[in-house]
Amino acid sequence: MTDEQAGSFIKRWLALDGDNTQLRLKFVPEFEKVMSLKKTAIFFQIDRRVGMMIELQLAWQVPLVKPQRLGPSASQCPNLRPPIPYRTHVI
Repeated sequence: MTDEQAGSFIKRWLALDGDNTQLRLKFVPEFEKVMSLKKTAIFFQIDRRVGMMIELQLAWQVPLVKPQRLGPSASQCPNLRPPIPYRTHVI
């Protein structure tokens, strides 16, 4: 991915977040007409959490952006060691 593509990706991602926020803000007064403020707050908390779960599921399907290598590869530098694996459980 080039720097230009990465910049475009960031802008599109943030625009989408902004669009989602604007949509929620648009509907808050509509919900307040038929629900109490507390129930409206609970609804939007649940809506946000469900949205984050969906985003997480989608994010797992999209590979991370790979930076372009500028230096020598590991095979060209035998003294470089691979990173220590992160332990995901406690012994």
